[in-house]
Amino acid sequence: MTTQNDQYAKIGDKYTDFKDTAPLSGPEQYNVFKNLGELKDASVLDLACGHGHYTRLIKQAGAREVVGVDLSPVMVDLARKTEDEQPLGITYHVGDAVDLPTLGKFDLVSAVWLLNYATTKDELTAMLRGIHRNLVPGGRFVAVTVSPDFDPHGPELDAYGIRVVSETLFEDRGAVTMDLIGANETSTITTSRWTQEALAECLSAAGFTSYGWHVPEVPEESVQRFGDAFWNNYRSNPNTGFLVGTRTAADLEPGAE
Repeated sequence: MTTQNDQYAKIGDKYTDFKDTAPLSGPEQYNVFKNLGELKDASVLDLACGHGHYTRLIKQAGAREVVGVDLSPVMVDLARKTEDEQPLGITYHVGDAVDLPTLGKFDLVSAVWLLNYATTKDELTAMLRGIHRNLVPGGRFVAVTVSPDFDPHGPELDAYGIRVVSETLFEDRGAVTMDLIGANETSTITTSRWTQEALAECLSAAGFTSYGWHVPEVPEESVQRFGDAFWNNYRSNPNTGFLVGTRTAADLEPGAE
């Protein structure tokens, strides 16, 4: 996963500017927490935690224990700096979700913009296995990733903070290069748009038997702030997909008979 590491080492606090200021952050955050559900007294593992944006919000929402993991030392340093300045009791680790150890047994795993950085099905399956391994039976995960139905050539999303530069198609995914447009900075990343079929195959290989997709909603707060018509392009062509799964009692550990 050195490609993801290199990307974030380069963009650093430019990504923070995008995350904190782009109009798209409103609907994203609303849908993340809607799908996470009740957080009071929950133990939560936040993968691809970045500079700690969602990690801190999850803790502030009442989670008992929150652990953040990110591949990028640059991002983890930013998260730890904020934790030092405004302590909430969050632990951060630099780690690769492709080779994720068992850090505990968590009620919830959040994976906001993680799965889209896998570039092979082996990497994607390994990420999902790590999620499965760190969940208690009955535990849930919420993953935000590039929607399999997103059309890079469809209605533009520039007004929301996303500008598609190009897409290179492979058998099971498209490699989408896009600009992330913040209030003060613009950064460029390349991310995978996996097909429904590839994701289903990898989820099964990772041990998940219960999962589903959720279409993002535009919250009333974002409608009031920007106007209803402002969100028409996003509603018709959302780049975000919300994958929600549960580790059920019937799930076998990958490789078990």
